Amino acid sequence: MASNGDFSSEKANDAAVSQSTLAHAQTKYLDEAKKIVVCSKESNAKSGLDTSAFTPQLAETFQHELQGVADSLRGQRGILYVADAVRFFCEVMSKAEVIAYKKSNSEVQLFDAVINFHLKHWDQLNEDLIQFRQNEQQRVLNATAKEELRVLKSQFSLFGVLSIVGGSLGLLMATALYFVLARVESTVKSLYRMVEPLNLNRMPEKPLSQFSELPLQNPTHDAPLADSTEQTA
Repeated sequence: MASNGDFSSEKANDAAVSQSTLAHAQTKYLDEAKKIVVCSKESNAKSGLDTSAFTPQLAETFQHELQGVADSLRGQRGILYVADAVRFFCEVMSKAEVIAYKKSNSEVQLFDAVINFHLKHWDQLNEDLIQFRQNEQQRVLNATAKEELRVLKSQFSLFGVLSIVGGSLGLLMATALYFVLARVESTVKSLYRMVEPLNLNRMPEKPLSQFSELPLQNPTHDAPLADSTEQTA
């Protein structure tokens, strides 16, 4: 808990802030209000009309009205509106056509008419600007979403093409492998047909040991040469 001295100090600070805020509220847009009053006074002077009503008190009164319009919760127009109101009002009231009109129509009060005309068109232009920004933002969002959708479709299309190409390539390789195997099988069968007759016509060979066991026979001489000699003698 704060001590009494601290609490008193905080109260003093709050009071000072409140007074500063109040002083600022009383003088906010006061310079702009004075400029509008001066422009109106000069216009009346050029038109030959009475200018005694344009006093400092009138500027202060108009300052409260100007602040209420500029800082209302509904409008939140702020200093941009106030500055543009000063520019528009002084420009209109200084025109030769307006001065001539005031000379011939001294009973017509243009002060409120010009202020209200500017306020109406300011609000309309501001609403149009807000609507334009919202539309532009929506347009950008729609264009972005459309582009993202286009890119996504392109990716899916590319994936489909690659899938088709991959499937076709696999089918082509399988078909080629099939024909290669068929060709190899056909070649093997052809070689077998060429070799098979040679195997059938070839005589079976016996081992040399079998031929060595056969008795040696002479078809023309049945007896040894010595025996024949003995017979001749």
